[in-house]
Amino acid sequence: MVQLQTVQDFPRWKAEDALMAYKPAGWAAIHAAYRDPEATHMGIAISAFSNNVNILLVANESEWPREAADYLKPMFANGKLAITYPNDDDAVLFWFKQVSLSGYFYLCQ
Repeated sequence: MVQLQTVQDFPRWKAEDALMAYKPAGWAAIHAAYRDPEATHMGIAISAFSNNVNILLVANESEWPREAADYLKPMFANGKLAITYPNDDDAVLFWFKQVSLSGYFYLCQ
C-alpha cells in the first residue's frame, strides 16, 4: 500500500492493470465517492483551494479574484500576489496550469 499526494494517476494505472485490490480495515467507512469500487485505490484526505483576499487592499467584492485568470488583472501586478513557485508544490503547479489554460501566462515578480 502506498500513499501519494495526488490521485489522478490511479484510474490510468488501474486501466493498465498495474494495481492490486486491497481493502484495509475500515474500508466501508471511507465515503463511496472516494474509493474505487474494485478497491484498487482510495482518497484518504481532501484539500480545497480557496481565494483569500485582503479586504483592506481590495475592498470591492466585485473585484475579488474567483477564477485563475482573474489573478492576471493589472490590479494584482507589482508584487500583490503571494504564491510559491510551481516546482514547490503540485497544487501550485495545478493553479499555474489553470492560469495558462486561460490563454494568458506570465510571472509577476
